[in-house]
Amino acid sequence: MATQEGKNKIFSITIIFAVLSLLLFLSSLFIDKESPIIKETQVFVNLTIGGESGLGIFPNETDIIRFKIIPGSSASKKLIATNDYEFKVKVDFEVLGDIKEFLIIEPFVYLEPGEKKEIGVTTILIPQDAEYGTYKGIIKAVFRKAPYAK
Repeated sequence: MATQEGKNKIFSITIIFAVLSLLLFLSSLFIDKESPIIKETQVFVNLTIGGESGLGIFPNETDIIRFKIIPGSSASKKLIATNDYEFKVKVDFEVLGDIKEFLIIEPFVYLEPGEKKEIGVTTILIPQDAEYGTYKGIIKAVFRKAPYAK
């Protein structure tokens, strides 16, 4: 048979657990959650490491960036992010594919309504002993309504 002291401890633990659960639930209501995705786009990227260098977006290929780099060098290109919405957006960038180890890009930007912003895409300094070949991937841009945007 349980003693009164044991019953009091169980009751106290139950109350503490209930209060903590309630606090956890209430705090989850105020945590800044990511807004739903409103637009997702991608740009294909090819990096060729070889004996000659050059870069560009080719006239008939507006959705691909091509880098041609010799070992010991790097290159940069700019993308334009545009906010076509009537509210502030956050644009998250992610590099995917075997190109990932070679590219540097801002992880995210905020854009005001109607704003256009240049986003730098830069290769790392390609090591002298880098293996010749073509590395491919994409830059994914995910647009969300910015937190606390009106």
